[in-house]
Amino acid sequence: MDYDVRRRWLLLLLLLLLLLVLPLIITITLLLLLLLLLLLLLRTAIATDTLNHRVQRWDPGAKAGVTVAGGHGCGSGADQLSHPGGIWAMDNGTIFVADTGNHRVMRWRDGARAGVLAAGGYGPGDGLHQLKEPVDVTVEPSSGGLIIADFGNARVVRWAAPAPPAELLAAVKS
Repeated sequence: MDYDVRRRWLLLLLLLLLLLVLPLIITITLLLLLLLLLLLLLRTAIATDTLNHRVQRWDPGAKAGVTVAGGHGCGSGADQLSHPGGIWAMDNGTIFVADTGNHRVMRWRDGARAGVLAAGGYGPGDGLHQLKEPVDVTVEPSSGGLIIADFGNARVVRWAAPAPPAELLAAVKS
């Protein structure tokens, strides 16, 4: 066989291989995309409802959302939010809310009626103990600390992991 004939056979073999393998690759890709879409549809969705000063959770198949933070009008109480921004949801149901209008980040445990201050909360300002219009929050995986986008101060700050509130487990009265 001369060189041109071998080259033609090689090209024909490559074309045949491509025609056989390409549909398989496309099929696998489409199946993976469908699986991803199903996983997204079966997940619980959590989103801020900024103008109603609350955070809503939608479970798969639900017709309406359930308020999981705020929802008691605009305000600065432990059960209120003011124009909430970004949120971070933990696997245990705890959520952190960037409470933009109150210049703080609040932690809400699953099922809680009120949140607990996690960062800021000392009025708007540029001190390291203050925030000014935080717009988003995330939890640093390695330390559990909060990473906060502090829009009003044009900075990103890290806050140490918030300590859980004390719980009374038992008491003895004399």
